[in-house]
Amino acid sequence: MGIDALQNARVPLEIKQNAGQAFRVSIADMELPEDIYVYLEDTLNGTFTSLKDQDFELVAQSDLSGAERFFIVFKDNSVLSSGDTLGISALNVYKVNKDNFVTIAGISPDLGQIDVTLYNILGMTVREKALNPATDQPRGYLQMA
Repeated sequence: MGIDALQNARVPLEIKQNAGQAFRVSIADMELPEDIYVYLEDTLNGTFTSLKDQDFELVAQSDLSGAERFFIVFKDNSVLSSGDTLGISALNVYKVNKDNFVTIAGISPDLGQIDVTLYNILGMTVREKALNPATDQPRGYLQMA
């Protein structure tokens, strides 16, 4: 992604860790503009850790897996408010290995039509599509083939 795409982005982070083992998340040797702030969000504990200021450290109380608990949050300012989820609460985008579509979960039907752009790891547009959570799929799930 380009630097402009980082502003106000929330990216799921999958951490696999056994219970009782400590782990650390840090950013090192990464040159970010001064106006981009990077946080690790722990949705279970409801915390944000500024990775520009310190590392995130945790001893797993239970086995960790999946991409639903931790997120890397990029903000264009240093102000986080309670419930700060960049306008969409608990948004997850994922692809199961054998599926030929991407699932977008956590979209509220009252958002109306949204324009979705899917990028590859090089920041190139792979797919663009207008989706309507109220009509395309029930329960906040959209599939983008």
